[in-house]
Amino acid sequence: MYGLSFDPNEEVEKLNIDIEDLRMKLINEVQQKRDLLDPEVIKLSQRLDRSLNQFYRLTFHLGQK
Repeated sequence: MYGLSFDPNEEVEKLNIDIEDLRMKLINEVQQKRDLLDPEVIKLSQRLDRSLNQFYRLTFHLGQK
């Protein structure tokens, strides 16, 4: 479509990197602020949750092929 190719394996690799980065940032924020209700902690947690959901959906569909 429109000359763009989608490589699911490449997307999984990008998501793995993003998930690990977000996980480390979240750990650091919690260790520094020690408040789980801090807006930055909540934002990072939500971003991590979205990335994990995307990863699970993508890997589930890859497993169905």
